Formats: sequence, structure tokens, C-alpha cells
Amino acid sequence: MSLALKYLPASRGTLVLLRRKLSLTERGKEILEMRREQLVKAIVDLINVVKRRPSVEHKLVRVLEEIARVRLARGEVEYSSLASLISEPELDVLAVSYHGVPVPQIRVKSPPRAELLQDSELRRLSAELWEAFAELVEVMNAELALERLAAHLNYINRVVNGLERIIIPQLRETIRRLEERVEEEALEEFARLKRVRGRHP
Repeated sequence: MSLALKYLPASRGTLVLLRRKLSLTERGKEILEMRREQLVKAIVDLINVVKRRPSVEHKLVRVLEEIARVRLARGEVEYSSLASLISEPELDVLAVSYHGVPVPQIRVKSPPRAELLQDSELRRLSAELWEAFAELVEVMNAELALERLAAHLNYINRVVNGLERIIIPQLRETIRRLEERVEEEALEEFARLKRVRGRHP
């Protein structure tokens, strides 16, 4: 039992306050447990996205290998000239709230544009490369969110365990002890009044 609870005065007012505190603490624990369930569901969804990384990386490598083949076949000068017609994508990193947890996320401000490129093969490869890259960004965002949500879940678990194993049992034990003391004092007071009345019939 904590020192703060150990030396509380034994009174009905104290019991009312402690019972109210216990009720609020138990309600807070229930809310944290619901929050924990939400985080677990979100983490499972994120894990399913993260599992796609090997297939996304395979897709990206395949496209890059095909681009390398075309680059070798066309020659460096022609390839560089055609590639310069494709604009680079614009990306940004923002802190977003993911289930109430701040998470850095990569956001696409504008995708690459290849309207000026007339070469159909390079246009196709450019589109496939961007598609694979966008999927990789999605996986990376999921990994970032997964890391932050897992850390927050761990924190909530520690708080819930502390409430469940220490705080709530301490409050219940303190209430039980105070109830006994209040009842004893009430009986003593009743006995004292009875003796006083016996002396003054």
C-alpha cells in the first residue's frame, strides 16, 4: 500500500472519495482496454500490408531490370534524352494521426508525368515503375505506422498492467481497511453513548 493511502483518515467522507476514485480508475482501465483492442486490430491490418513487401520489391526489381535492358539497347545518349522528358515525382513527409498516434508518412504531392514522351515502350515502363514505387511507399508507410502503434500498444499494456496489478488492488484494500475502521469506530461510539445513557437514566 502506498504511503498516501496508508495515512488517510478513517471517515465516511474518505470512503466516498476512495470509492469514487476506484470507480474512475476501473472505468479508465476499461477505456484503455478498448483502446488496446482497436490498436491490435489496426496492427493486424498493417501487418497484412507489410507482408506485401517481398512481392512489391520483386515487382520493382523486375521493372528496373527491364529498364536496364532497354537502356543498354538504346544507348546512353538516346535513353538519357528520352528519360529527361519524364518529370520527377514530388514527395513530402508529414506527421499524421493514425488511430490517435502521430506517425510520419510519405505523401505523393504529384506523380511523374510522361506526356511529352512519345516512345511507347518507355512510357509503359515509366508507368510500371511508378506503380511499383507507389506500392513500395504504401508498404513503407505501413511499416512506420506499425512501429509507432506497436510502441503505443506496449505503453498501454504497461499502464493497464499497473492499474490491474497495483493501483486497483491497493485502492480496494484501502477501502476494505477503512470500512473496518469506520465500522469499529461507529461501534465504539455506539457503546460509549450507551454507557453515557446508562449513567444518566
